[in-house]
Amino acid sequence: MAFKKPYNEKNLKKKNVKVKNSYYTFSKDYPIGNLTKRRSSRKKETKLLFKKTVVSALCFVLIALLSFFVTETGLKFSYKDPDVSQTQQTVQDSQQTEGEALPLSIKAFFLPEEKISDTKYVKKLISKIKRYDAKSVVINFKTKDGHLAYSSKSSYTISIDCALYDNETVRKTISLFKSKNIDVIAQIYCFEDPLMSKANSDLAVKYLNTDVSWLDNTEEKNGKTWLNPYSSQSRKYLIDVIGEVASFGVSGFILRSVSFPDKGSSDTAGYPGEKEKGQRNDILLNFIKSVKEKVSPDNFVLVSQNINDTLNGNEKSLFGTLTKSDADGFCADLSSRPGEYVIDKKTHYSSILSLFSKLKESVGGSEKLVAEINENELSYSFLRTLSKNGYDNFIIYS
Repeated sequence: MAFKKPYNEKNLKKKNVKVKNSYYTFSKDYPIGNLTKRRSSRKKETKLLFKKTVVSALCFVLIALLSFFVTETGLKFSYKDPDVSQTQQTVQDSQQTEGEALPLSIKAFFLPEEKISDTKYVKKLISKIKRYDAKSVVINFKTKDGHLAYSSKSSYTISIDCALYDNETVRKTISLFKSKNIDVIAQIYCFEDPLMSKANSDLAVKYLNTDVSWLDNTEEKNGKTWLNPYSSQSRKYLIDVIGEVASFGVSGFILRSVSFPDKGSSDTAGYPGEKEKGQRNDILLNFIKSVKEKVSPDNFVLVSQNINDTLNGNEKSLFGTLTKSDADGFCADLSSRPGEYVIDKKTHYSSILSLFSKLKESVGGSEKLVAEINENELSYSFLRTLSKNGYDNFIIYS
């Protein structure tokens, strides 16, 4: 608001006031009011406003920094292994009863087999593993199509070209992980093996009582052959591979496709060597037992299968259940979870926790469960939710 001039120039001259052409609010000799006091008050208000602005900005920055460090510290604490401390490990060992296995502690990321020789990719994966406070990497040593990541000396591989890499390349990659204190877990696809079963028909599933190799789909739809679980040669080949892989210094194994084929017209599949259909589940259980006997006691053996199969068994592919096998634990593939169990942030993952609660009952404890998570569904909040509810084991697949 502008000040009015209550005096004309004549009156100002009579009062010995120096006349200026113009006056401003902060002029020293403005003729009305205590202008010095007014100017001083305005300066104080300006300084106070400036101080308030600076303090507010500093508080905002401080709060942001504190939130970041608290979040990061909390996340690292949430994922800290229970046996990280040597003292804690000693206490656990002293409480361990004879014959009782220590709880698993598996936090791993997956390395695709086509990236084994890619040093740049491996180093990026190592950084990701460290960022999530994981401890291991999972590598396909025997793939779904039957290839081996390494060069095998098994007599069954002489006639086929199944090696993806030479052994030196594989050992170099394993050494790189181990130099960063990252364990290597070997993943093995078992009876689903179109490469070996096609090259050695004696090892393959047949069409009922014929000598024709069975396909899990039509030839037009690229149907695949399978290894016959009843074939002693098939089982020996798989056990030999597992023994060779163990020599690479892996910490454990994940067995996939420990089952009879359940794709296509499985009712037309025949298994040479079978005497009674009721023994099919026993054949699978005995195979897992043979794997446990082959590897070192320090190596764990996990079985990965469909969640429905873990919960309810499967009379078509397992002819029972594998939850009572000698396996040390089971991998729950969340990508194949039942439709009613959906990861939903709105319900704070209550459905997935309900599913894991039922899985826990099936396998005999939360320490025997390993969540297999697709990287697209990965979030800190999801892992934190699982961890807070006692499910600390996970494998992240890309």
